[in-house]
Amino acid sequence: MAEARVDRSLVNALPVEGIKFDGLFTLLTLWFIAGVFLDGRSHTHGAPETFFTLEHGIFYTAFLAIATLLGGTIYRNRIRGHSWSERLPEGYWLSVAGVVLFGVAGVGDMVWHEVFGIEANIEALLSPTHLLLMIGAGLFVSGPLRSAWYRLDPNESRWAAQLPMVLSTAITLSVLTFATMYAHPIVNPLAGAGHRHAGELPLIVAHELGVVSILLQTAILMGSLLLIVRRFSLPSGALTVVFTLNASAMSLLTEHYQFIPAWVLAGVVADLLVLGLDRSHSLAWRGFGFVVPAVLFGLYFVTLWVTEGIAWTVHVWVGAIVLAGIVGWLESYLVAPTIDDPSIER
Repeated sequence: MAEARVDRSLVNALPVEGIKFDGLFTLLTLWFIAGVFLDGRSHTHGAPETFFTLEHGIFYTAFLAIATLLGGTIYRNRIRGHSWSERLPEGYWLSVAGVVLFGVAGVGDMVWHEVFGIEANIEALLSPTHLLLMIGAGLFVSGPLRSAWYRLDPNESRWAAQLPMVLSTAITLSVLTFATMYAHPIVNPLAGAGHRHAGELPLIVAHELGVVSILLQTAILMGSLLLIVRRFSLPSGALTVVFTLNASAMSLLTEHYQFIPAWVLAGVVADLLVLGLDRSHSLAWRGFGFVVPAVLFGLYFVTLWVTEGIAWTVHVWVGAIVLAGIVGWLESYLVAPTIDDPSIER
C-alpha cells in the first residue's frame, strides 16, 4: 500500500520545466562555450595538436554535464509517470538530438583523425566531423531559446524571465561565428593597415575577402537579432548583452580586444532602436535592418582608423558599410514582408 501511495505521488508530480531548468541549462552551455573558445584560442596561438588539453577538458566535461542533465530529467520524469512529451520542457528534444549528434561526431572525429590525420588551420573548421560537432553544439545550446519561444508570453519583458533566452541567443550566435571565424572581421581585420597578413595578400584579395567577411557576419548577426526582436519584448539592454558577449568571445581568439567597444556601442544603438520600433510597419523593420549593421561596421572602421589605420581606400570601406546595411535591410523582409501588416504587431 505504501508503494502504491508513492507511485501516485510520483505520477501527480509536475515535470521539471520553466525558468529554473532554462537557467541551469544556460549555465552549463556557458561553461561549454567558454571551453570551446579557449580551445580555439589555444589553436590560434600554436597549441600542440593533442586531445588531452585543459581546454578540451573544460568543454567535454560541460558536454557530459549537459547530457547528464537532459538524460537525468528524462529518467526522472519517466519514473514519475509522465508521457514522452512531458519528460523534457518544450524545445529541448532538439537539444537531445544535438547531444547525440555531438557524441557520434566526436567518435567519428577520432576515426577521421586516424584515417586522414589531424586538421590544421581552416581545415579544422571545415572537416565533416568538425562540422557535425558544431551542428550538434548549435542544436543543444539553443535549447533555452527554443524553450522561451514556446513558453514565454511575447509581451513578457522582465530580465528575470528573459535572461536565459538572451544568453542562449548570444551563445548560439557565438557557435555560428566560431564556425566561420576564418571570415570574421574581428579575427581577421583585413582592412587594418597593421594586420599581420597585410603584406602577404594582394590588396585586391584583402578587399574581396574582407568585404565578404563583413557581409557574411552581417547576415549571421542580423538573422539572429531579427528572430528574437520579432518574437519577444526584449528587456532593456538585451541586444547590448548579445553584442558584448559575442564580440568578447571572438576577440579572445586572436586577442583583438580593441573591437569590443564598437560592438558594445552598436548593441546600445540596437536596443534604442528596438524601444522605438513600430512593429506594425515594415518600414520600421527596414530601418532597423539597415541601421544596426551600418552603425556596427561604421564603428568598426573608426576603431581601425584610431588604432592602426585603414589599408583600404575610402571607396571600399564606405561601400562595405553600405553593403552591410543592405544585407540587414534585405533580411528584414523575412519578418515584415509587406508595407503595412497588422499580423506582425504584437
